[in-house]
Amino acid sequence: MKKVPAAFTGTRDGMTPEQERVVRDLIRDRVSVLHNGSARGADAQAAVMCFDLALYVIAHPATGVRASDRVEIESDESRDPKLPLDRNRDMVDEAELVIATPKGFVEEARGSGTWATIRHAQKTRKPLIIVWPDGTVTEENV
Repeated sequence: MKKVPAAFTGTRDGMTPEQERVVRDLIRDRVSVLHNGSARGADAQAAVMCFDLALYVIAHPATGVRASDRVEIESDESRDPKLPLDRNRDMVDEAELVIATPKGFVEEARGSGTWATIRHAQKTRKPLIIVWPDGTVTEENV
């Protein structure tokens, strides 16, 4: 399968071990460049996976986030900081694939950048892979 630029979205709580296992394989097999939200939790985990695999990471930092949610994630390139939802839309728009790791099995209507990013990928019909907390996978437009 051809490797493509991908956007990654996940929560500050981080990925479950099952999500980590699946995402590591997806990144290894399908990603050429990773657009990452540059936040603590799942973003940091995905960035470490990329560096372990010698993949290029483009950070999309957010403005207006709590100091406790900021983390310095090593990246090869960094975009200008934007509001979180704008930053997430940019990541999706720049990628050819979106990988999402929500913390639950039920869509959250408000307060979740992960679900807002998933909805933007669906709205724009971007290929989307959702890795659920138990490691199962849903693929849309792939």
